Amino acid sequence: MNFLGKNNKIFYSILLLITMMVTVVSFCGCEKRTEISVSSAKLFEVQLSGCDGYGKAEFVLNKINVSAELTKHKENKHYADIEQLLNNMTFRLADESQQGKLSNGQEFTVIADYDETLAANINVDIKNTELVCTARNLTEGQPLDAFQNFKVSFSGENGSGKITIDNTKCSKNTKAWITFVPDKTEKLRNGDVVTIKAQPKLSLEEEGFYLKEEQKTFTVKNLLGPRNSLDGIDTEGLREEMHKEMKNKILNSYYITDYEYSFSSGKKRSLNSEYFDYESRYDLDSYQYIYNTDDLNENSLIAYYKVTTTFTCKAGQAGLPSGFTPMSAGETDTGTTYVAIRTNPLRIGKNNQLDENNYIYFDSANGKTIRDIQKNLGIGKYSSEYFDKEFYLTQKSEPETEPATTPTEKMTDTE
Repeated sequence: MNFLGKNNKIFYSILLLITMMVTVVSFCGCEKRTEISVSSAKLFEVQLSGCDGYGKAEFVLNKINVSAELTKHKENKHYADIEQLLNNMTFRLADESQQGKLSNGQEFTVIADYDETLAANINVDIKNTELVCTARNLTEGQPLDAFQNFKVSFSGENGSGKITIDNTKCSKNTKAWITFVPDKTEKLRNGDVVTIKAQPKLSLEEEGFYLKEEQKTFTVKNLLGPRNSLDGIDTEGLREEMHKEMKNKILNSYYITDYEYSFSSGKKRSLNSEYFDYESRYDLDSYQYIYNTDDLNENSLIAYYKVTTTFTCKAGQAGLPSGFTPMSAGETDTGTTYVAIRTNPLRIGKNNQLDENNYIYFDSANGKTIRDIQKNLGIGKYSSEYFDKEFYLTQKSEPETEPATTPTEKMTDTE
């Protein structure tokens, strides 16, 4: 046998198989990737403006250089996509906080953004997408503080207010060169924020100036009508009237025995004014201002008072409903409860004073706790602002009182 010949045949067969595999890989392998360098192709240019220390950078796609780069890829089957990829490329500052603050000699990084998905699909690698540039040739200039001595005022009704701009006290250059443009002028509400831009009528750089501040925001306030806050509003006179109303409720009302009480004995009592003597004292607890965010005309100021009443039974009780504990003649028990004095809707006039034409009247409500009163009156649907008993604004949270129970609302008319 010719073993050598047989081995040669096996060797050549393996060699042929390897050659075929290499050929298949060559034909079926990855397509050659196209590389494009943003820096080498000089696809963008930087345009600097402003003065030294207040320079701005804008980036423009260099169409001539883009065309020059595209000529290198005329034979590429993805030429149309490459053209789209380059023409849609954009550029931005890596650190946006540098914008408007560039100085001569200062370096800044520019980032090239492009459609990465499209580039991957057409086997294009975009190289050098972050480039470091240096600010140069920014002119010297003087700052122009356009908003110095600039004033705005708001007038009219809340919801239909207007803005008035006053630049009469501004510098001569400001009055000659700057136009102030607000983003809102009508239908203003208290709390709205108005942005006013200082727009130059000419090239400030040519005059040797630059804007120190291009825009400024102002909060609308002091419009007539209801407010979403009583903070800073003069309510002292109103609160005095609320205290008088509370005093009348305690001294002259026959409903004290009908209030919902928590008794110091822990027992459930059945009370009435005919069979009990009682002494009451009250202490102001806090205030709550409620308002409807959709219609500020729906609002009210509420004063909460803690009432402590000592009851003395004139004659022994008998035949009470189940769950009530009778009191014997001469026996006493002390109950605590809360009373709310509530105003009708408030309207604010000029200089943060209550509108003198806003007639005020009061309602009252009772509950074992402040939370009981709030639940009973449906206050949860309103937005609220809370004040302590000295009428200092506090945290916007519910006042802490005893654990809530189910109250029985008692509304009384003004005495």
